[in-house]
Amino acid sequence: MSDLTIFHMTAVWLALGAVGLAAYYVLLSRLVRRLASTQPAVWESLGRPGPYEVVGGPKAGRLMGWVIGRSYLGLDNDTVVLGTRCRRTFLGLVVIVAGLIAVVVFWQLRMRRGV
Repeated sequence: MSDLTIFHMTAVWLALGAVGLAAYYVLLSRLVRRLASTQPAVWESLGRPGPYEVVGGPKAGRLMGWVIGRSYLGLDNDTVVLGTRCRRTFLGLVVIVAGLIAVVVFWQLRMRRGV
């Protein structure tokens, strides 16, 4: 594989990561708004996160743990569907990051060999 091909692979993985991250934040924001309007007790137990607080901080971590732990399964169908989409998108991001790391490691090993 040429360096240009590896560069293109890296660019594709980065683009997938950017799109996936944007989709994840949009879905989490929608989930927060839905919880605030239909499940106020659950929303308050998560620290009353706002749509813009899903990016970082303790409220975001609590919300992410709640989604990854599938704690939304006992709620109404629309919330379950939205929570499942958030979880799948997050797991897709994990795969994208693993693929990006694999490409970078492959590139570094190739550069070290001088090929």
